[in-house]
Amino acid sequence: MPRPQLLSEFDRLQAAQESCVVEANGMKLGQLWIRSPFDRRIQYNMYSCLTILPRHQHRHLWQAEQLWASMAH
Repeated sequence: MPRPQLLSEFDRLQAAQESCVVEANGMKLGQLWIRSPFDRRIQYNMYSCLTILPRHQHRHLWQAEQLWASMAH
């Protein structure tokens, strides 16, 4: 996927995540459980999900920076 399209899609997904956080305001996030979309055997509460996602996104951004830096040489 071309870089501009990739960044646009990332921004769109970030906005969707931010919307979920706003909509979750006031909910008992520690009591709402979901299954991992990657492994159905794993469950976690929404508080954990909303705590993990930013760190996970940061990891992807770091990986992309490493890739782009390696391609510049």
